[in-house]
Amino acid sequence: MNVDNAQFALDEQPSIVRLQRGAHAILNNRLYLGSAKSAINEAVLKADGITHILNVTKELQKQQYSGITVCQLPCYDSPQQQLPFEEAATFIDQCLSNNNNTEQEAEGGGGRCLVHCNAGQSRSASVIIYYLMTKEKSLKQSYEYVKARKPDIRPNYGFCSQLQCAELKLFKERKTSSLDMTEYKADTLCEILEGSGKSRKDVLDALRVTRGDGEIALGMLLEE
Repeated sequence: MNVDNAQFALDEQPSIVRLQRGAHAILNNRLYLGSAKSAINEAVLKADGITHILNVTKELQKQQYSGITVCQLPCYDSPQQQLPFEEAATFIDQCLSNNNNTEQEAEGGGGRCLVHCNAGQSRSASVIIYYLMTKEKSLKQSYEYVKARKPDIRPNYGFCSQLQCAELKLFKERKTSSLDMTEYKADTLCEILEGSGKSRKDVLDALRVTRGDGEIALGMLLEE
């Protein structure tokens, strides 16, 4: 991908900015992450300046909006689903680059892209994290950057494993991923179990007993 990385410098200070339908601004007020409901009102999308939509679901119908370019990459939120990272990143790049296709994009130096799945937490978050990785950011940096701007993201464990593999391909000098999977699973389970009285030590002990199986560890913790 031949895009000027200076154009995509990450903001140093995280801030939570939302469009009218709840999509969160991720990058330079140009790239947004949202749920299905953030992409259902054509008039609102146009008022917010959205020029491109990336729909990363298989269960939701592809939108048909005049003046908005829509791409659907059919995916389920399943750990076994292989996410089309490169296709997603290419679509986002085409939107955010200066190869403008419309007068609106020309005036703004590129388009505005909304990436969504159903909840805006797993599939769409994962492809945006991958996109940031293509801009020379590590997986850990990219995940923490998106998390700071949309705190409820929670890529499933299968997607995280795919992102780890993708990181090693993108950064061939790395021997291990920058994202510790055990810590990620512990963080995720602690979020799910917030208010239950379970401590991080309880979570880590459950992960140890289940040999890192987050789903079984969650079931065990809920039964206690």
